[in-house]
Order: sequence, then structure tokens, then C-alpha cells
Amino acid sequence: MMKRKQTTHLHRHQQGAVLVVGLLILLLLTLIGTSAMQGTSMQERMSGNMRDRNLAFQAAEAALREAERAVRQGTASAIPLGSEIVTNSGDPAFWAGIFTDTSTHVDFRVTEYGGDLAGVLSQPMYVVETLVAPNAPAGGEPVVENIEFGPVSETTSNMFRVTVFAVGGTEAAVVILQTNLL
Repeated sequence: MMKRKQTTHLHRHQQGAVLVVGLLILLLLTLIGTSAMQGTSMQERMSGNMRDRNLAFQAAEAALREAERAVRQGTASAIPLGSEIVTNSGDPAFWAGIFTDTSTHVDFRVTEYGGDLAGVLSQPMYVVETLVAPNAPAGGEPVVENIEFGPVSETTSNMFRVTVFAVGGTEAAVVILQTNLL
């Protein structure tokens, strides 16, 4: 009987400190778990965005190669020299407007990529511009002064600029590439 009285006596003096400490530890573990989940979620979104941008870049590269092939084979529908498009060539907003507004596709000779790329929202498109047309006199003196290429003589072949617009897996993943060809 004596032992029973001692146990009851000990219960009366406890204040519940273990319960409070246990709840605090549980709260701390919940906070750590929540922030770990948020970090994982952010990393997943970042890798998804990177994948979409990579898809857009690969699509743009494929269309660029197709356009280069068409220029070399002489089958590209190039915008003639002196077009207004050349003056706006470095402005991404200008190009985004050209490629997304279908009413301008005929005027700017927008060509859609001939292949079928999986995983992209739309197939990439490109525009080929004629930058320099050689027409030098017999002496081969430079007759055209081009901002990008400098003097051009009769021995110079046509110069072209190819601009490609590609969209990845989402509308936010857009890539615009340009290259100059001789």
C-alpha cells in the first residue's frame, strides 16, 4: 500500500512539461517538413521550365538547320534586299509580333518547319532575309556598304539572315535564334 501512495503523490506534482516539449518538437518537425516540400516543389518547377526552354531551343535549332539547307539549295523564300524588316532585326519583340500575328506571315514570308517535333506547342517558324545582293562593276570595287558586313564586292555571294521562332512545351518557353549565311 505504501507504494501506491507514493505514486499518487508524484502525479500531483507533475506540471506537463514533457507534453509541452513534445508539442514544440512536433511543431518544429512540421515546419522543417513543410519547407522541405516547398523547396522540392520549386526545384521541380525549375527543372520543368528548363526542359521547356530546352525543347524550344532544340526546335529552333532544327528549323535553323532546315532554313540553312533551303538557302544553300536556293529554295528559300527570302525577303528581298531593302525591306523594312532588316532595320528591326535585333528586336525580339518585333520578331515575336511577326511570328505570332498570322496576318503578317505572307508579307514576311514566314515558313513553318517541315518536320514534326514532339513535345512543342507549335512547330517552329523561320524568315530568310536577303542582306546583300552583289552587283559590283567589273573591277570588283565595293559597291554596297552593309552595316553588319562592311564593303561587299562582286566576288561576294548573297548574304542572308535567318531568324527562327520556336515555342517549347509551354507558351512561356520561347526562343528566337538568328544566324547570317554567306
